Amino acid sequence: MAVMQEDVTNLGHGLMMIPSFTFNVITILVCLGYMMHQSLILFLVVVVGLVVTSAIVKILTKILIPNLKKLRENLDSFFSNIEAINNGGKEIHLNKNRRQYFHDNEVSPILEKIRKSSTTSQSIIVLYNSFTGVIFFLLIGVIVYGSSKYLPNMEINIIISFVLLIMYIVPPLKDIASISGEIAKVRVSLKKIDNLELEEVDKFTLTDSETKELIKKKVNSIHFKNVCFKYSKTHENKRDDFFLGPITLTVKSGEITFITGGNGSGKSTFVKLLTGLYPPQSGNIYVNDELLGESMSQAQYKNYFSTIFSDFALFQQLLDEKGNPADDSIIMDYLKVLKLDEKLQSKNGILSTMDLSQGQKKRIALLQSYLENAPICVYDEWAADQDPVFKKYFYSKLLPELKLQGKIVVIISHDDNYFHLADKFIKFEAGKITKI
Repeated sequence: MAVMQEDVTNLGHGLMMIPSFTFNVITILVCLGYMMHQSLILFLVVVVGLVVTSAIVKILTKILIPNLKKLRENLDSFFSNIEAINNGGKEIHLNKNRRQYFHDNEVSPILEKIRKSSTTSQSIIVLYNSFTGVIFFLLIGVIVYGSSKYLPNMEINIIISFVLLIMYIVPPLKDIASISGEIAKVRVSLKKIDNLELEEVDKFTLTDSETKELIKKKVNSIHFKNVCFKYSKTHENKRDDFFLGPITLTVKSGEITFITGGNGSGKSTFVKLLTGLYPPQSGNIYVNDELLGESMSQAQYKNYFSTIFSDFALFQQLLDEKGNPADDSIIMDYLKVLKLDEKLQSKNGILSTMDLSQGQKKRIALLQSYLENAPICVYDEWAADQDPVFKKYFYSKLLPELKLQGKIVVIISHDDNYFHLADKFIKFEAGKITKI
């Protein structure tokens, strides 16, 4: 959120200053060329003024950048507080002690730090303009006084032209000095954006040939061979010491695979590896006995999955397997099965409301997954929030139906009453498979 709010905005402002910066530089260079033509001695005096201004700007920039970095780090903390207020609104509202502590020890201190860093940074940027103006107006005095005292033969019209030219280039110089402050902001913002380690767009985008191949190709099996994974600093809120693997296993079409294990055992991490969200750090993944990345790209591979994670996100638009809005009549038929037809309506594939309980949201997520008709279905604890009727429907009717359709079905579940439905049962402990 801080990157979108601050860094992208700073980058946009920086790019918008390029035309102004270019125009100002050309203006100053032309004026300097004319000064050199008029008088080499006075031109050198002006150059000294430019050197002094540049040195001051450089010193101010060295002071500015650490302040901008502090400001940017404080903004990260501020947005974390906003997220905490959003996610913990009920708890904060009910508990006076929690509310007071959060205000006094979390929100207020970080706002004070932001105020100080912002004030210091803006003051330095103001100094850019102030020093530039002061130095060049002093320069005018030096030229007028120095010429009359040390250069008595200097023509008055040359002195006047220098005074007018200096006054003319002061605004462009102030603009360039001000832009230096904005460039410092852009440098800090670019570093923050770079730290996100965003993937390139082409890793997500399918070419036309890949899209056609995706339609034709059927996934019969996915094989993990000595696959290992360890969380790095880019994975937030994860244990640095957690290591998954080595994993060697195969999931096949027309099979239901159950995965179980305690909290932190590696179930969800394995599912993210399986779906291509995490790349393996070692080992290989084979699709239809062909190495992933050779016969099939990572972007192509991901599109074979339909998933419901434990922290799933629900979209109001329901799409079919071609990515178009799903047919309203089909949606309403399934909403009846899910006992949601009286609460929800569909128009052009868009549901009338998202004001649903967690269990109802999971049923809509299941409907979306069914409409996608993907060859591989991965569901993480889907039945955990369901009443016995829908739990039985999920395990006893939906999963066998997906199996008959020849799909690869992978379920994370602790419902041991339904373990007998599994064609394959996998148990994780401390990042390793202990039973298969």
